[in-house]
Amino acid sequence: MLLSSSEREFISQGILCDLRADGRSRLDYRLFEISLNPIAQSIGSSRLKIGSGGDYLVAVRGEIGRPSPEAPNEGIFTCSVDW
Repeated sequence: MLLSSSEREFISQGILCDLRADGRSRLDYRLFEISLNPIAQSIGSSRLKIGSGGDYLVAVRGEIGRPSPEAPNEGIFTCSVDW
């Protein structure tokens, strides 16, 4: 990632002053909360809440089915991401 000289100076000054853009110091961390299996219909799921703005949900589901007669030794794997 390329940074302009102004951006480099802004970051350097923040480090020297022990200050981040959101007001935290360098050693302050955001509070977080982790929930396990919030989605009952999944094989596994988790939810991560970070600070006041980050909320992430992950789930894993699976199905067992029969392979097609044309490819009896092959299966199907599908992956999707929703935003």
